[in-house]
Amino acid sequence: MAVIMEWPAGKAKGDGLDRGHGTNAAAIAGAATNWQTRGGGVTRAAVMGGVVMRIVAALLILALAPFAATPNVAVAQKPGAEARALASKAYKASRAGRKEEALTLFAKAIRLGQLKGTELAGLHNGRAVILTELERRPEAIVEMGRAIAAAPKHPFYYGNRARIYRAMKLPAKAAADFTRVIDLSAKPGASAYYDRCRAYAEAKARAKAIADCQKALELSPKYGRAARLLAKLKAGS
Repeated sequence: MAVIMEWPAGKAKGDGLDRGHGTNAAAIAGAATNWQTRGGGVTRAAVMGGVVMRIVAALLILALAPFAATPNVAVAQKPGAEARALASKAYKASRAGRKEEALTLFAKAIRLGQLKGTELAGLHNGRAVILTELERRPEAIVEMGRAIAAAPKHPFYYGNRARIYRAMKLPAKAAADFTRVIDLSAKPGASAYYDRCRAYAEAKARAKAIADCQKALELSPKYGRAARLLAKLKAGS
């Protein structure tokens, strides 16, 4: 499945993903939470096939922005400077299409042991995105598990792993991770329920899927995709 990686500032066209975030781990955490809770969680991989995997790539923006946006001089003045410098190089290599090089750079940054929490999770998330692009999804799942271990209360990484599970045609596992997204979000948005609705539908859990689509429409009455999926579910298709 093809993955398109884009790195603009602000919102991407039509995907609801908020890229207008700060340049530190706290800002990344806040932006990732807003992405899921405001109803903006339906990103470029919203449907199965190649489109599903675009979301995973787009989400790398949030995790790696601090490494890419921080000038090298500023990085050198902070604890963990070496790891951040390697992460910045990995970001650039990935943008240039040098995926294996980027994987190696991320791994080196991780092995240094200088970064913790959301920043460490971002490194594992970066590797997961690239592995997904290379269609090495079982390895990507392992990396996302490590990201979750580094930031276990952050919904962002569960949502990312759920999308990889959907691409692997493991909808029950995807639904479980989307449930974690909902449980960990202060105010889950319509898209959180829509995402889980699709996973439930693929897992043949029709009643649960209908309930989630109805909840999505309750939160966002003009949510066209949720309305269309709900109609199909009620029709038994």
